[in-house]
Amino acid sequence: MNVMNHGLEYVASCSVLAFACLASACSGSPTPHDEPTTVNPAVSPAPSPAPVRRSEVVNLRTNDAFVSTDYVASETAYKLFGIEEGDGQTPRSAILAEAPGWSTRAYHEGDSLGRGLHVSQIGHDRVTLRGPSFDVVIESGASTPLRLVKHRLDVVAKPLGKHRYAVDTEAARAAPSTLPEAESAQLYGRTLLKLGAIEAGSLFAEADLREGDLLEGVDGAPANDDALPGLGRALTDGRPTFALRVYRGGAMMNRTFVRAK
Repeated sequence: MNVMNHGLEYVASCSVLAFACLASACSGSPTPHDEPTTVNPAVSPAPSPAPVRRSEVVNLRTNDAFVSTDYVASETAYKLFGIEEGDGQTPRSAILAEAPGWSTRAYHEGDSLGRGLHVSQIGHDRVTLRGPSFDVVIESGASTPLRLVKHRLDVVAKPLGKHRYAVDTEAARAAPSTLPEAESAQLYGRTLLKLGAIEAGSLFAEADLREGDLLEGVDGAPANDDALPGLGRALTDGRPTFALRVYRGGAMMNRTFVRAK
């Protein structure tokens, strides 16, 4: 981790963290790759009664044989809130949000949505997601139902609402623990850590941290060289609860993490 003194320079950005695969169990039918279409209306998250099929999983978690009981599916809705044009260094991104909380994330072309979809094209007012044998188009402002497929160890911190998360210790220990780059930043006279790029699928990405986030140490500890390793320990050592203050997009979030039952 490279920590250097740095003035306040907050850049809010989003990272990839969603798990999606569209299948025929969703409202509407997927279409062949040469005939993408938009599906409506929105649906609420709900466990999918249909078991996960091998054909739905493009990226297996391991090289082992597919075991259907290791994968779970749910049905939810995604909405395209807008398109952010690139600046020559940062590529164009699609701002997608998942129901029901509509928490937004930025996706670039090539980014994966879990085990069965990736962003194949970002237009000026729509984004195309490619599945194993079909495309789906989400137009600006439209809510599109998706069948979400994930491995049982994919979610490290499950949102409980009101900035509370349930930590799956087994999933946390299975996730790559690559530390993101970080540098010091001053905010309101306080020293915080400003996160750089975060490896997709890593422990910190799966704990819903994003590039550009400003954060303190665990339970208010100093934002020093041990802050990120300390957060990694908090996520993996099975402690009952801990707190983490995060600043994102000018907003402060007092997060509470509790051990999943």
